[in-house]
Amino acid sequence: MRFMRNLTPETQRLLRRCSKESQQHRVRQRDHGILLSFDGKTTKELMHIFDVERLTIYHWLDAWERRHFAGLYEHAKCGRPPKLTEAEQENAHHSMAQHPQNMKQVIHLIEQETSKRVSTKTSKRLLKKTARSGNDSRFRGNDARPQTLAVYV
Repeated sequence: MRFMRNLTPETQRLLRRCSKESQQHRVRQRDHGILLSFDGKTTKELMHIFDVERLTIYHWLDAWERRHFAGLYEHAKCGRPPKLTEAEQENAHHSMAQHPQNMKQVIHLIEQETSKRVSTKTSKRLLKKTARSGNDSRFRGNDARPQTLAVYV
């Protein structure tokens, strides 16, 4: 069990103010979590209050202990976020399975469904990522033997 300790009255006041006035929801949530932890709420109670995993609560507390107020804010992430959402990627995989030898047709279908332009390189990376992660089971038939998915551009 971990609890926040040694929060000065001034720090508590700033946390309360930040938890009400911050523009970012996650910052307000973390602020509130730190305050509740200081008030004696257990990590299990915090998990239920915020509907997050235990590890998330520990990350909040660790970030606070290391960086105080700066630890409440998101830090820069490396790389560009994916162009397609998880659901859109599923649809793209389905299109690739239907048209394994016509990537331009797949790209056209993706563009019609999502209104997003995707290059052939992006679709190839998506296919490669799926094959590398072992999630190519959606390209298999009823038997357990893996089938190859040919891509010609």
